[in-house]
Amino acid sequence: VMESLLRSRKKLHELFSKQAILPTEGQQNGLSKVDEDFLRRLNEIIMENYHDSEFNMDSVIGIMNMSRSSFYRKIKGILDLSPNDYIRIVRLRKAAELLKAGNESITEICYMVGFSSPSYFSKCFQKQYGVLPKEYAAQQGH
Repeated sequence: VMESLLRSRKKLHELFSKQAILPTEGQQNGLSKVDEDFLRRLNEIIMENYHDSEFNMDSVIGIMNMSRSSFYRKIKGILDLSPNDYIRIVRLRKAAELLKAGNESITEICYMVGFSSPSYFSKCFQKQYGVLPKEYAAQQGH
């Protein structure tokens, strides 16, 4: 039972680190209903605020009315990511969607997804996707 739980948590961590989205209901993700609800609420909060460069985990903690330690423990336990890493992954995923659409410049997208530094955005994007944003956009035909 413990081995199965560890395998499902590892699979879930890989899913979130690559996709940064909550699996749809009905998928076998190894989460309890409480954890699914927690992640759904977390994703809603992040998606409503990802564009704000001042938005951070303290903002989320306040909205979710949790203590810092219990919030961090919950995120780390479910996703095996730090909360800040998770927000960054969600922002980068949104940036990738915007780059695919090709309607804005890379600098505009950087600010739209809540990064305040284009160079830091490029560094994070390359770490997540293995290519710079301009290369990613070029691969998308933009």
